[in-house]
Amino acid sequence: CVVTAGEKNGLPYIFVSISENVPDTGDAAAAKVSAYDTVKQFLPWALDSFKYLEVVSSLQAVRSIHVKSGKDSDSVTIVAAKSIELLVTRDLVPEEDIRVEYNYTEEGDLTAPVAKGQKVGEVRVFLYDEEVDRADLITTSAVSESAALSMLDRVKSFLGSAFMMKVYG
Repeated sequence: CVVTAGEKNGLPYIFVSISENVPDTGDAAAAKVSAYDTVKQFLPWALDSFKYLEVVSSLQAVRSIHVKSGKDSDSVTIVAAKSIELLVTRDLVPEEDIRVEYNYTEEGDLTAPVAKGQKVGEVRVFLYDEEVDRADLITTSAVSESAALSMLDRVKSFLGSAFMMKVYG
């Protein structure tokens, strides 16, 4: 048995060669050399075959969403709550093998008040059509409610209601 550790580009590797198809001649030294040769051949391949790929960045805006009745702003930026990285083979074709889905809890606009870090959805990452990770989608800032705009929205909603249409319709 030979145990070896290696690291490349911040990726740690541990290799264990448990047994070899070496004729049992009783020569333990020959068996160790054979296991060492296997690790020696396999180590460079493994170090060159894998990489981390950032699929979703928590630093990159996903989109901006309009906020109704906002006092400070009329929109808020949405980001992933955490970055998502995958350990993949170097020959992976991201456009073909990875799918990212953005799902929002509310379609359309948000209504003030909106809190900083408020969950507004979820991002899901699929590798070869199997879900491998997910993260919340959150707001990057708070938007307080404007009393005047909120009242105006309620009046417009009331005037456009079915009741008013029936009365004045």
